[in-house]
Amino acid sequence: MKYWILTLFLFSTLFITAQNEYSFIEDRKFIEVENLYGYDFKPFKVEYMDGDGGRIAAGKHSFAYYNSKLFVVQGDKKSVFYVNNAVPTKYGYILNTMNARDATMQGHLKIVLNKYAEAETLIFRRTKKEEEIIYLLPSIIENRARQKSEKEYFTDRHEFTIEEDYDVWGSTVRPFIKVQENQYRFVMADSTYFTFEETYEVIDKRKQPKSAAKDGKKKGKKSKGKKDQVEEVEDIVEEKIEEKEVQEAEEEETDEIEDRYSVADRYGARDRDEEKEEVVEEVIEENVEEEVEKETPIEDAVTELEDLTNKTKEELEIIAAEDPKVKLILQKFFILNTFQEMADGTRKERVTKYKIKSITEKEDETAGEEMERFQIDLSVEGGNHIYIYLLEDRTVSYFELENTIYYVRGH
Repeated sequence: MKYWILTLFLFSTLFITAQNEYSFIEDRKFIEVENLYGYDFKPFKVEYMDGDGGRIAAGKHSFAYYNSKLFVVQGDKKSVFYVNNAVPTKYGYILNTMNARDATMQGHLKIVLNKYAEAETLIFRRTKKEEEIIYLLPSIIENRARQKSEKEYFTDRHEFTIEEDYDVWGSTVRPFIKVQENQYRFVMADSTYFTFEETYEVIDKRKQPKSAAKDGKKKGKKSKGKKDQVEEVEDIVEEKIEEKEVQEAEEEETDEIEDRYSVADRYGARDRDEEKEEVVEEVIEENVEEEVEKETPIEDAVTELEDLTNKTKEELEIIAAEDPKVKLILQKFFILNTFQEMADGTRKERVTKYKIKSITEKEDETAGEEMERFQIDLSVEGGNHIYIYLLEDRTVSYFELENTIYYVRGH
């Protein structure tokens, strides 16, 4: 019972994604038998020995080799076979199978490769008593528009170079195949890619000036109480009136034309109280203006410092070079942008940002042609590692992180 529950679960995980897609001849190279593990072949044509056959709807028939089992879908019929062994042959590989319920029912799946180690044909035999069925895989060359768009979108082998100075910051790599428990061939709609990012952590030790609204009056100047202000105004008024009377008396003595008439004769006697009111108004107005001047900071002093939040890397470098109070700490990140399958079948975007602590490199001097020669180790926070494998020309072959391998196109 447990076996069939597990089998049902494996079917659901292997065939849940990209069910309406064919697998193309050019999608994968099968250099070693291990390359078959988890791969899901989805042919587009079937041929029977009696001459019958025809085109198959995308995803209706499939063959996946995983966990020593062969998972087969033929229309509405789903089957699981044990794989006794997987053997290289002159035409490619053969998986010798056995029925999970009846060991006497043995069959095989032949995988026929072309000269580029790409699978072109599958030959399936359920049991020795049944005839072989031939399945053909499509070539993406027949779909020129898709071939062109995918070539421009995905990163190929021998395309993305990482030199010894690791100057890759700001670059993006788009993998083509993900290998975990099964193999998944990305499509452009999956929006899965890696980004190398280099940013600055800004330590700003500049002091922000206090604004007029925040500080009120100048530091050290205590605001006067209402009683003090009234007494000060009254003193100033008396002083102003006395000054004015002296000035008028001087004018009477010195002005020859006006000497015959007193000020009171010309303008009429002025009431001292009325005169005092005018003087009070003048004094209060002058006092208010003076207080405003004292309490209003100089325009330059309240100008806020430049916000560094949205500055580019280059702009921050210029500012830090000119101002010693602005310090920059260089930070490097490796970012995985991908999707997460939800329980209801929908997808949710998932972005994981890894902060890089150190970068080291190893070289395998015994690596042959077209094999991975260099291993770059990105040590990230949390004690984890991200490995990048390069070919002899230092171009990216694949990434390894979180127990998952991401191949660029051409594997």
